Amino acid sequence: VDVRDVAEAHILVYETPSASGQRYLCAERNLHRGDLVRMLAKLCPGCPLPTKCSDETNPRQQPYKFSNQKLRDLGQSFRPINQCLADAVASLHNKGFLQRHLLGWAGTGGDHSVLARL
Repeated sequence: VDVRDVAEAHILVYETPSASGQRYLCAERNLHRGDLVRMLAKLCPGCPLPTKCSDETNPRQQPYKFSNQKLRDLGQSFRPINQCLADAVASLHNKGFLQRHLLGWAGTGGDHSVLARL
């Protein structure tokens, strides 16, 4: 989940009196870590990322099930995971934590040129 969505959800629940005492799950969707790594590999082709997940020999049988319906009923929306990852990679690059040669792209900050890789 994007930290901006979490912040918005906190404010939304705080400002909604009927939400008092309730529990809310703030997540856009369920994503297996293998899928996450594949998405990151597309965004950062030069970054050293794992190529296998530890559960490949004993994979889970079903994805975890959850519902974010209670938050959506209050008006919460969620950024898609590909946007979250692209924004995170761009931010890390703009702050100097990821070098351009690791990213394998020539984009500069402020745009979603990395998003096109997904």
